[in-house]
Amino acid sequence: MLPSHDAVEFVMGSSTNAPRTPAAIASLRDKLDEDLIMIHLFLARMRTPEFLMWAGRDGVLVSDMARAALYLRHYITVALADLDGGAGGGGAGGTGEGGGTLT
Repeated sequence: MLPSHDAVEFVMGSSTNAPRTPAAIASLRDKLDEDLIMIHLFLARMRTPEFLMWAGRDGVLVSDMARAALYLRHYITVALADLDGGAGGGGAGGTGEGGGTLT
C-alpha cells in the first residue's frame, strides 16, 4: 500500500495546492488516517521477537526503519493537525515543524 501523490506532497510540505473543498479535505484526512494506522501497526510489529529475528537474519537496519517510521508518524500527525486546524498551509511545511531530513 502506497500513499497517494497528493498525500505525500501535503505531508512533506511540498504541495502548493492544499485541499480547499470539504470533500477534498475529508478524502485526504481519511487517507492520512489509514497511513497513520499502518505506521502504528508497523511500529508494533517491529517490537515482536519474530520481527527482530527476521531483521537480524536478513541484515535489515531495524533502527533506520524505526526512525523513518517515527518521522513519518510525526509528519502525518502534523499534517492531520493542519487539516483539523484549518491552517491549510501544506502539511508539515505549513507549521514550521516538518521538512527535516532523516539523518
